[in-house]
Amino acid sequence: MIPILGQAKAFAPWLLAGALVLVSGYSARGCAERRLLEADRARLEEEARARAAEVPVVQVVTQRVVDEEAEKAKRENPELRAELTRAAKEIGKLRALLVVRGTTAPTPVTAQPLPAPEGCPRCQLGELDQLELAVDGVGVEGEEGATMLVATLEASRVSDGALLARAPLSAPVTVAFRTPAVEAGNRARWRAGPVGGVSGQGWLAGAALVSPELRLPLLGWYASGTALAAGGTGGTLLLGGVLVRPP
Repeated sequence: MIPILGQAKAFAPWLLAGALVLVSGYSARGCAERRLLEADRARLEEEARARAAEVPVVQVVTQRVVDEEAEKAKRENPELRAELTRAAKEIGKLRALLVVRGTTAPTPVTAQPLPAPEGCPRCQLGELDQLELAVDGVGVEGEEGATMLVATLEASRVSDGALLARAPLSAPVTVAFRTPAVEAGNRARWRAGPVGGVSGQGWLAGAALVSPELRLPLLGWYASGTALAAGGTGGTLLLGGVLVRPP
């Protein structure tokens, strides 16, 4: 019995450390989940207020939904499809980040009626005609993180739906948008924090250091180095490794 009790006492610090790690992990996970739920709830309430005020809302969806909406826009808008194809040929592989599709309410024609252009009698606009303006756009990201906007603008007559004009958006145009590349730049900081623990030989205390993230060129994943150093009555400990995450 005595040897067994002695072994149990030797493993007691390890069991205590393991229990502390598990409790801390579950507590941190629970706090993080609560913060995410509260943030989601607040965002949904804010979106509801925006919709009630008839202010367009940018929907937060999965990448699959963004891809589906981008494909739908390309099917229905040949000019947009052609512009995206041209951009891919000039720049390289592109990934859709956002899709913008919208129309205005019927808008009365304010200019004086003019004769219809030769060969286009349907292009004649009268004083009672109304126009509907529309935009189709896809925000894309290149392989190196550059963000671009490909879009078309069009005008249609409300009475018969005749498409009067459609043209791709031309440069220069000013678009300010918080992109993943900017977020990656915000994450490019060294991070450090205290660490500690106990073993059968005593206690350990030290610090952990995490390097800024770097994007791996082939996989597109992000990687950062980590180092840990601790010392105490339980001896010294030095560890190093690499942390990776998907884009």
